[in-house]
Amino acid sequence: MEFRFLNKGDQDVLIRLTETFRQQTITAEKAEAILGNDMMLVAAALQDDEVAGYALAYLLPRLDNGRDMMMIYHLFVQEKYQRQGIATRLMQMLLEYGNEHQIHYTCLITQQDNEKAIALYTKLGGKLHPTNNQVFYWYGSGKPQI
Repeated sequence: MEFRFLNKGDQDVLIRLTETFRQQTITAEKAEAILGNDMMLVAAALQDDEVAGYALAYLLPRLDNGRDMMMIYHLFVQEKYQRQGIATRLMQMLLEYGNEHQIHYTCLITQQDNEKAIALYTKLGGKLHPTNNQVFYWYGSGKPQI
């Protein structure tokens, strides 16, 4: 299994990913625009020509002088590939990116009853938001103002 961030030139992979996980078709132009956007990260797990899983994150600029934040928006693995550590590796890719690029903090939102996801985020060092137990944070260079 290959794990990597999608880049310009990976339009065909992003199109397959969208069809597999979102049951939608996007144009090559839309795929190119997404992959050319420096504020979006798409981490993919590829098995031959199939997208086994992916994670999507947005880099969010801050209004103050602090470093960017990252919001993880999607994390999906095809059912037949689940329980193989793919989601863990995709999350690690994003968190490592955050560390390497000195992201201020990373966050995501999950449902309170999503026990598997909560266990994964906790295992990876995520901390529950003190007043909203659906939000996980990974503190980078600073702690968010709550």
